[in-house]
Amino acid sequence: MKTHTLIVIVSLFVFGMGSMMGQHSHENNQGHKDGMNATETPEAFQKQLKEVVNEYLVLKDAFVASNEADAEAAATKTLAALDKVEMGLLKGDAHMEWMGQLKLIKSNLNGIVQMKGIEMKRSHFTSVSENLSAAIESFGVENEETIYLAYCPMANNREGAYWLSGEKEIRNPYFGDKMLKCGSVKKEF
Repeated sequence: MKTHTLIVIVSLFVFGMGSMMGQHSHENNQGHKDGMNATETPEAFQKQLKEVVNEYLVLKDAFVASNEADAEAAATKTLAALDKVEMGLLKGDAHMEWMGQLKLIKSNLNGIVQMKGIEMKRSHFTSVSENLSAAIESFGVENEETIYLAYCPMANNREGAYWLSGEKEIRNPYFGDKMLKCGSVKKEF
């Protein structure tokens, strides 16, 4: 068990470093390897994660509109949805994986709430998007509609950045009206 915990911790560290250095795991991600996979994740957890995604999509739209006040409000609601996710529904490595993603998502949502300036808030949105999409990849969500993973190579100081969207049409949250159509859909959930 100690070996599995160490592997999860090292994996989370490597994923975090890759995100910080502009490496994007989504392009070659094969999903959750150890423990639970999306088809084995409890439906109750997937429903709760879907509520988080719903609030995140409102946050994404606030960034598309470059509306700082709406972004703060949406980040606060996303945090509230995260607090309702019952991590005890996940067991073993899946539980540890979620704890790591949860910590990063919460920390960066708090950054969106606390930082001043739309660009500072967008820098935290990059990490929220990366970690939430990794959670969807690992655990799945209960949804009737497709969730799209989009990517803009110009975002994040030209290192590129991902975001989730409820529509296939590109509406870039990193640039708003400046580069609204910059990006492409990389994956569908």
